[in-house]
Amino acid sequence: MDRIGKMIKQLNDSDEKAEEIIRELIDEGVSALPQILNAIRNGPTPAHILLRQVILQISDSTMMDEMKVLLDDKNSYIRSIAYRILGRSSDQSITDKIEQYLEDDILLESDRVWAAKALGDGLHFHSLPILREQIRILDKDDAIHYYPELTLAISYAMARLGDSSALPHVLELSKEQDISVRLSALKLLRFFSGSGVFEQLKSVLVDSILEIRKDALDAFFLLGTKSATYCIWKLCKDENQVIAQHARKRFAQITGTEIQDEDLIKDFNKYLDDKGIEINNKVCFRSGYPINVQSLVKSIIDSKPSVDLLDELFAITGNRFGHDPEIWIYANPPDYSSLVSSWLVENGSKYSIGSLNKLGFAQSFAPMLE
Repeated sequence: MDRIGKMIKQLNDSDEKAEEIIRELIDEGVSALPQILNAIRNGPTPAHILLRQVILQISDSTMMDEMKVLLDDKNSYIRSIAYRILGRSSDQSITDKIEQYLEDDILLESDRVWAAKALGDGLHFHSLPILREQIRILDKDDAIHYYPELTLAISYAMARLGDSSALPHVLELSKEQDISVRLSALKLLRFFSGSGVFEQLKSVLVDSILEIRKDALDAFFLLGTKSATYCIWKLCKDENQVIAQHARKRFAQITGTEIQDEDLIKDFNKYLDDKGIEINNKVCFRSGYPINVQSLVKSIIDSKPSVDLLDELFAITGNRFGHDPEIWIYANPPDYSSLVSSWLVENGSKYSIGSLNKLGFAQSFAPMLE
């Protein structure tokens, strides 16, 4: 067994040296790819997720050519990686290929889901017409409920590109009986603010599924209006301590005040008056003031940002600032200072104080006014 094979075996046997091994495999580059792929093909192992992190971080001029071939690999896990990497490419021929896979209704739904996400996360704005057409076809054929994950993936991709017109389908699927579909749809609602979003989020605050209630809390937090804050306030005294603590955390982030148990017997408006908090439904709030997105973005420079904060910034700006949700061992950690500086120059001025933004696009408060 050669050096690369030994490193892969070590990853399977123990995670004690995982960080060191992952960095070494990334340094090996494309030369390590055949053995990594074979290890994945040979069956699920504890190292699969770690090997995925390696592939996602290999930087090589031939990587895109390698990934194009893998779109037809028999292993679905490998195909999912290929879509992710190819989505980063600015090569129109690669984008065309991904679009073709999205349009191919003979393919598995999962492949079309990965294709849609690749187009959205890769910010391929020229692909919007094709994404819209695929939603139109699903709707025309009454296939929304037969292909829920594909519908949600296309809806997400369109929202990433500034088109929230698929929201009605997301709302429809957020009422599905299938828990996994309902959960996926409700997670997606944090990226929307149109008509029906507020009402649907309110309706699931009493859902029997804990994760659904937490997702609704997070979506209300991202809206940051008075009505959204009131919904969070009500859950600060929830019988479930996980929900109650999460609600208190989100309430504090919006208002800048820590709720005490004795505060919860008060009327919501009385509490705000006592604390001198002026909040309304026409502004998004953070820390008791209209949100300042530029300051929020700058805050990730000062210390290692939490995943929570990076997720919040992504929902607002559509920029992950070098963070990849699938990677927790980086060969080269994100240079937040440089990334923030360039973002401020290119985008900072478009975020006015108190404005509501989703994935980098300004939103109207009108649908949430109550």
